[in-house]
This record gives sequence, C-alpha cells and structure tokens, in this order.
Amino acid sequence: MGFLGVIQCGHIEIDQHLITALVERWRPETYTFYFPIGEATVTLQDVAIIWGLPIEGNFITGVDTKWTTQQWQNYCHQFLGFQPDEKALKNSRIKFTILHEWLLSNTCDSDSPFEEVLQEVRVCALCILGGILCADSTGNTVSLLYLRHMQDIHEDGVSNWGVAVLAYLYKELCTSSQRHKVNIGGAMQLLQIWAWSRIITIAPILSTSNTELMPTIIDEENNLPHPPYAARYA
Repeated sequence: MGFLGVIQCGHIEIDQHLITALVERWRPETYTFYFPIGEATVTLQDVAIIWGLPIEGNFITGVDTKWTTQQWQNYCHQFLGFQPDEKALKNSRIKFTILHEWLLSNTCDSDSPFEEVLQEVRVCALCILGGILCADSTGNTVSLLYLRHMQDIHEDGVSNWGVAVLAYLYKELCTSSQRHKVNIGGAMQLLQIWAWSRIITIAPILSTSNTELMPTIIDEENNLPHPPYAARYA
C-alpha cells in the first residue's frame, strides 16, 4: 500500500510552537510560507523523500456516500472484520479509539485466514491515515471513505497517497491560517521534519548511529537522502 516508510519512521513528538509559527506564516493565495528571506513550501518531492510515500499511481478521490448507520456497520463488517456500535460512527467517520481497541484485542498469526489478515491490514491503514497522514483537527475520527481504495489491495495497484496527504495538509493549513482555529489536522510530522530540514538552526542534533543508517542516492542535481528521510529522527 505504500505505508512502509511511514511505519519505519515511528513516532515523533510534535513541537506545537513550531507548528503555530508555521501556520502564522502560511499564505493561502500562494500555498507557501512567507519567511524573511523568501517563500518556501512542502512539495511532492518532500513527501516522497521524508516518508517514502508513493507519488505516482491511482489518485485518491473522495465520493460522498450517503449511507445509513446500518449500511456503514455492514461495510465495516465486510472490510474491517467487525461491526462497530452506532455510537462509534458519525456519518462516514469512525472513532479512532475503536480501531485501536480492536487491534489490541484481535491479532492475526500465521494460522489466520487470508481474509482476516487483509481486514487487519485495512484497520492498520486507517489508523495510520487517521493518526498520522490525514488526521482531522480533533484527532478522534477517521473517514471510512478511504476503504474504497483498499477493497482489493492486490488488484487495485499502488495508490497515490503522496498527493492525497499533501493536498490534505494544504487544506488544513489554509483553514487554520484563515479562521484562527485552535487545532490543526493533517500531516504534522511531515511538516515538522520539513521545517527541520529547511531551517537547520532549529533541527535536533542527530546521533551518528541514526545518520549512518541512512544511505544516500545521487541524482544529476542534488545529493538526496534515501527515503524515508524521517527515520533518522525516530
């Protein structure tokens, strides 16, 4: 599915002061940050290098499905392997805690049926999407509409999650900068590591063991770190 790089990077504590400072410098009309020395922004290349997310393949498109709660419960049962309670659903969104609790109590092993393994993979993918890649401003729910792109993991091919993550981040930055929201969603780990890589004076000091684990690849223009770049900060 293309999430291996994100998993390898692990958890990174978010610097809320840094994120707030970046939001204050975001300009929706140009999708860039305004700094004293000029403009800069997160690009698809950054997404690919920092997290190793695919930036080619099938595009992630949303279809607003108007279903009843019972229909969403049946949908979850088919593709996630369990039927959540009505209180766990809000339209097409499911509480993040329900997915986490299900993973803790249901673990596949080598003897598990293949369909159950696929269902657990989808639950894990939703957790990654709702907790890291496309988190909402509350951090409490994740959209079940993503399952549309995971129904047949083997046949659907590689999905362009890099574009989806970047577009969602842009949307959250635009909304937060204009409406002065208290909370912001989107890929905050990606944004923070991007800032560290661009403003080296605020970046944490890396241990030698971390940097030695990351080989480099040479292209015609730059010496680019091999993805996932973010793993060195884990």
